[in-house]
Amino acid sequence: MGLLCFFALVGGGISGSYWGIISPVCAEVIGLQELPAGLSITWVIIVAPTTFAEAIALELRSPGSKRIYLNVQLFTAFMYFGGALCIWLVRAWKVGELEETQRAKEDAIPCGGTVETERDVDGKREKVRDIVEAEATAIWTRGWKSRDLLRRLWASSRV
Repeated sequence: MGLLCFFALVGGGISGSYWGIISPVCAEVIGLQELPAGLSITWVIIVAPTTFAEAIALELRSPGSKRIYLNVQLFTAFMYFGGALCIWLVRAWKVGELEETQRAKEDAIPCGGTVETERDVDGKREKVRDIVEAEATAIWTRGWKSRDLLRRLWASSRV
């Protein structure tokens, strides 16, 4: 019983930080323009697991065993590890994005910036806009190569 109480206190404290972290992480990943929609989708997705979490836990427990809630605790722990792995991948993606942005600044190539094409519509501005979109696409596709991704998972840079 003591272990279960300890798990409830520690797990509750850690999972409670989710509500403070979800907004800045979501804003960083999808941007401020899409933040309300992203948070809404996140909260709608969270409804299904939390609705059935108690029923799943009751089904996973083994009443005839000496350790009734061991399966529930293991399942919850693996879910935390899965969530940590997802956040780790998002961090690696962000490290790659920052590296590519820095490389583009060093090469003086515009990267994901906005070019005002609505004011002057001439061939030169259209070409600059195409370069910006192509560079942003290149950053996205280069960010998920397995060799680079593994290196970025272990990068010690601040994100």
